[in-house]
Amino acid sequence: MLCTYLRPTEDDRILDLGSGDGSFIASIVPFRKNVLIADIDENVLSRARARYGFETVLLDSSGVLPFEDDYFDIVHCNSVIEHVTIDKEHAWAIQSQEQFERVAFARQRTFAGEIRRVGKSYFVQTPNRNFGHGSNKSNSG
Repeated sequence: MLCTYLRPTEDDRILDLGSGDGSFIASIVPFRKNVLIADIDENVLSRARARYGFETVLLDSSGVLPFEDDYFDIVHCNSVIEHVTIDKEHAWAIQSQEQFERVAFARQRTFAGEIRRVGKSYFVQTPNRNFGHGSNKSNSG
């Protein structure tokens, strides 16, 4: 879908968020130049570097991305945003499902805003049919 909607080229700067070991993006984008793999797990990033030669960046779990505005031509986020919820070390403090949903949704909104901030265009996919969204800033309102 990414390639159908956004048609990435080797000259585009691409950020793949929550990419794990990079195997999915490697299967859909035939080049490695200008593709940055980002995840919260150093072990999978290490595998992405070793197996595919991707440049990587370790993220923290805040949802805030350490990049300048519009730095990437394309941000790809495949089945990740629904997992951006709460800091695991604070899970014990959640008292109800409603509180969890409220905190998780706020974190997801922050993450979605960060994707829009750092990417000129983006493709965000999630298994939840009500959340998936792809856009090109020049075409969005």
